[in-house]
Amino acid sequence: MKIFVGSDHAAFEAKKELMAYLGTKPEIEVVDEGCFSSDRASYVEFGSKVALRVQNGDGRGILLCGSGIGVSMVANRYQKVRAALCRTPEEAKLSREHNDSNILCVGARISTSENIKKMTDAWLTASFEGGRHAERILSFNTLGELGKSHPDNLAAAEYWILGAVISVVLFGAILGQYNRTYFESIYALEDGWLEYGTVWGLALTFALCLKRIKELWRVRAWTFRLGLVVLSLLCIFGMGEELSWGQRIFGNTSPAFFAAHNSQGETNFHNLVLEGVKINKLIFGTCLSIGVVFYFVILPVIYRRRESIKKFVDKFGMPIAKKWHVLAYVTVFLLALASGSIKKGELLEFSGVWIFFCMYFFPANRSIFEK
Repeated sequence: MKIFVGSDHAAFEAKKELMAYLGTKPEIEVVDEGCFSSDRASYVEFGSKVALRVQNGDGRGILLCGSGIGVSMVANRYQKVRAALCRTPEEAKLSREHNDSNILCVGARISTSENIKKMTDAWLTASFEGGRHAERILSFNTLGELGKSHPDNLAAAEYWILGAVISVVLFGAILGQYNRTYFESIYALEDGWLEYGTVWGLALTFALCLKRIKELWRVRAWTFRLGLVVLSLLCIFGMGEELSWGQRIFGNTSPAFFAAHNSQGETNFHNLVLEGVKINKLIFGTCLSIGVVFYFVILPVIYRRRESIKKFVDKFGMPIAKKWHVLAYVTVFLLALASGSIKKGELLEFSGVWIFFCMYFFPANRSIFEK
């Protein structure tokens, strides 16, 4: 059994003693989630770290603070968490048998070390009785969702952004059919407004990544932090590729390799031609298209149907598209194809980035990005 333990500074010494006690039990793996000294620390931070572990199904938790009240309030904000504030071994035992508690909360200033150990033993050895208790737990598990909007509802900002994106692509599709010369030489011009609009969409997504890294770095698991870092690096790469890594702004001369192997003689990877193979078509065309279809269309479906997939996606901080995001992407994809132009890729890049920005800002699984 894996037990995650956390405390604030007021309960630091009590936590150390409890962890040493738990360490004598070979059947238990103890994970210290902090704090790690007697310096002033917030019970919110360490209560959240343990609650997230339990919410993700990684194990059970024990939280300590001065009274036990603060950490219990924090932990019970998380879905699937049933944190029980206990003062006696009998309460700890009943919290498991009747309430299936998965986090034990105790007060280091209220209970003695010996009493905390007794409560812990009672809590660890007791088992959930199920039956009528299971029915009651099932009835209150969804109470936290009351008053919340449906995860697929669109925010006001999304209406404006998605509406604008679809309008841009629709107008481009019409131009592609009735005035292709204008569409290709002006509307979808290389280094034109569509391309810079794509860069701005990536820049805003990157800024949002940095904001979430700052807010969530200390209260999320390493897998979640990895997801944030990977997405921020992908945004940087995308911006660099769109601007040929600054060459289109500053007019730098391309290195010899890119001058010889890039179809446009620029410093970027997506226009490389190696031994007659166009990287743009192979990787940034075919492979990326398959990836986008899977991420936008297929993953949201299996995310909602398979608990194992949901757990994996949430653990790595991957945003999931709402149904409206999926519909918007399918719409712009069909409109871009209807343009009949070889420049339809500019429309897809622009619209895809801005739809992803909406998806990242307002994902269907938005709760995983909340503090």
